[in-house]
Amino acid sequence: MSVPVLTADGEEHVVGATMELAAGHVESLVLAGCGHHPAEETPEAMPAALTAFLAPYRDGRGTSGAFSARGARAGAATD
Repeated sequence: MSVPVLTADGEEHVVGATMELAAGHVESLVLAGCGHHPAEETPEAMPAALTAFLAPYRDGRGTSGAFSARGARAGAATD
């Protein structure tokens, strides 16, 4: 997979290492005091994590500049 991936996990359910087997750019966030549903259990942490992760892609400036904030490959047709 060539798109950037953000994993947000609780301390007991970490999938970041597994995602690294399929994706080239994985950032992992482990949330203290969270179990299996980070968005529900730590709702205050999710918007901040997503904002920080997506900031470089907002203007197509990601790791290679090939992706926009919508996740589409630059130059690809979109709906």
